[in-house]
Amino acid sequence: MSKEKFYKILYDHEDFIAIRNRKAKDDGDFVQLNNNASVEMMSYGMQAEYICLNPVSIDSDGSPKNANIYTYRNILMEEDGGISIEEQRTKIKESGLPYSTVVYSGNESAHHIISLESSLKDEDEYRRWFKTIEKILALYNFKADKACKNPSRLTRAAEGINIKTKKKQDILELKSRINNGHMLEWFKQHDMHPDDLIQEAIEYTTVEGPDSADDDRRWEVAKLLMGKDFDYATLGDGEREPARFVLALKAKECGLSQAAAQHYMCKEFPSSKGDKKTQADVKRVYETREVQRRNVMSKEDYIAQKDAQKKETNLALFDNLLNDEYNLRSDDDEPKDLVIDPLADTELHRYILVGDDIYFLANRRLYKRKPASFTLHFPKRELLNVPRYTDFCNEPGYFNFQPVVNNHYNKFKMPLWKPSKGDWSTIEHYLRHITNQKEDKYQMLLDYFQISLEDPKQKLPILLLLSYEKSSGKSTFFDLLQSVFGENVVSVTPRNFELEWNSQWCEKHFVFVDEMEKIKDKEGLGGKIKNLVYFPSISKNKKGLDTESIPWNGRFVMTSNEETGFMEIDQYEDRWLALRVPKRTSFDKDYVNRLRSEAKYFVYYLSHRIKSTQNEGRGWFTKEQLKTDALDAIVHNSKPQIEIDIDRVITEWFEKSKADTCYFLLSGLSMQLGGKYTDKETKECLHRLYGIINKKKYTAIDSFSEGREKQAHWFSVKRESILTNEDLNSEIEETFNALSL
Repeated sequence: MSKEKFYKILYDHEDFIAIRNRKAKDDGDFVQLNNNASVEMMSYGMQAEYICLNPVSIDSDGSPKNANIYTYRNILMEEDGGISIEEQRTKIKESGLPYSTVVYSGNESAHHIISLESSLKDEDEYRRWFKTIEKILALYNFKADKACKNPSRLTRAAEGINIKTKKKQDILELKSRINNGHMLEWFKQHDMHPDDLIQEAIEYTTVEGPDSADDDRRWEVAKLLMGKDFDYATLGDGEREPARFVLALKAKECGLSQAAAQHYMCKEFPSSKGDKKTQADVKRVYETREVQRRNVMSKEDYIAQKDAQKKETNLALFDNLLNDEYNLRSDDDEPKDLVIDPLADTELHRYILVGDDIYFLANRRLYKRKPASFTLHFPKRELLNVPRYTDFCNEPGYFNFQPVVNNHYNKFKMPLWKPSKGDWSTIEHYLRHITNQKEDKYQMLLDYFQISLEDPKQKLPILLLLSYEKSSGKSTFFDLLQSVFGENVVSVTPRNFELEWNSQWCEKHFVFVDEMEKIKDKEGLGGKIKNLVYFPSISKNKKGLDTESIPWNGRFVMTSNEETGFMEIDQYEDRWLALRVPKRTSFDKDYVNRLRSEAKYFVYYLSHRIKSTQNEGRGWFTKEQLKTDALDAIVHNSKPQIEIDIDRVITEWFEKSKADTCYFLLSGLSMQLGGKYTDKETKECLHRLYGIINKKKYTAIDSFSEGREKQAHWFSVKRESILTNEDLNSEIEETFNALSL
């Protein structure tokens, strides 16, 4: 295997490598010789026993010290538990640890190096990565040498000679640099993350909070107070005693007893003169020096406090994000969709939990994220610091929109407009067109929009736009709805509308169904729609999920190219506002764009307008206000055949007779109808048509048999109850006479 490839994996072309060789002395000890080299020098001829794991700065003295490290790329894992090289390699492979190179030490260990594609940002992050790898390998009984936590650690140079054993340091395996994402995925597989080990600034660790730490924690904090550049191993003999003196002061500051400080100092930083010297130095510090006592929290208390602070900060950031996303507090122009920053995924305040699911917020939209995606950027415990909501809700509000309602995240979509005064003549022209220039219906349509904006939970009738003509502008109404009500409007095909699954539209504020004449089950669908119009809830059916009942604040807008026959509507209905839309006389290709651009001006006008109607019906409008020629035509066409037949028979009799009343027996009427209907059906129809409830007994002549007068239980219909052709002609004549005057 190539020594050249080994160095090109660990170092870049311009890197400055610190090397160290040992030379045997006569007394059996070794003298250390430091030098520096480039990648080319090490690849082609220059020999070394040790190399500094990471490149050093060319501006430094070139020695392998933490302070001299230029970039934090390579991490060394060396076993310290006395197992064989074969066992070491087996355990590494069992753990699945990605690694780049393996070199035999020439003695009892194999040096596994992880060379990252992207260097870590600083020594703190480097140590966290090492510690996390160390903890994971411990699960596989691989005891890593703790001295490898230093980025300036010396490692065996490929194909060098171990001066002590005289053995060659062979290359055992070469791969390539490791993608940082692959390492994070490996961490995640073991439910760990380097950021779990973050130590915040020392002043927060030791000043705020309870004094609850155990001795181990106090000792760790004392060492942290020595500064991140404190590296006892690199100090000379003359520097170590003063360093122990300062460390003893820090231990006293952190509340360690003298005995505990002596124990830890002897264990980790002993004097070359023995433990008695070390203990005496600590005792002298404790007896002669006064210090400012620090409170040191336990790790659990510290994490809890920092998490609480982070959560509070993150909630504030998310609140500000919502304000920015929806432009809730600004009078500036409406917010625009932005290109999502690739780094937005690394902004913790953009994440929320709804129930147990993770979502990411950008451009007012929520994107569901898998836990694996989240843990690529953050440790799993950071989920404790994101806003958590019980569930979703769908609370409509245009002038008083609330992103969060009773700890439920609101899925209602706030439109992007900011109401402002301006010209909305295109919208006015369009609304007058679809109401056929009828002022009362135009004002009602303005009320319809205004009520939907100001009181979006108010029930309103179904709006029907009808026309045999093509290019009448019915479908343009969808563009107007979208420009005013935004993403709360959905267009549904008749086929989809007939399906059992309704999750596509059941939470929308407006459901627009085009070309209703294509509905197949007219009777069944008509009943379904009529039941929903004024009902407060709806069953949400999503394929593969259980049905759930949710609030229903929607309203229907439907179009049809058939003016009658597509739906049965009886004369007592108050659920429909039907408008017959005339054909447009001209075509303007910019018409819809102008209509959309005027939405904010239209909304402004509506917010300052006084409604023309009062709330007097189930759906605001009264039955009389909803009456239109288009609705009458549908109602007439919706009459059952029995009503048409009876009305025809009675009307024809009055057209032939001058009498004021038609008398008949049920058997006589049945004969006139050809015996097609039962007596019960005939009685019910007579009641619906003429209000007849009971027959009465008196003397009369049967109008259909023209026999003589007799006493019987007669049904009777007055002339004023029906409209004959003669009556219709008289009304037309009177109308023309009035117009000519």
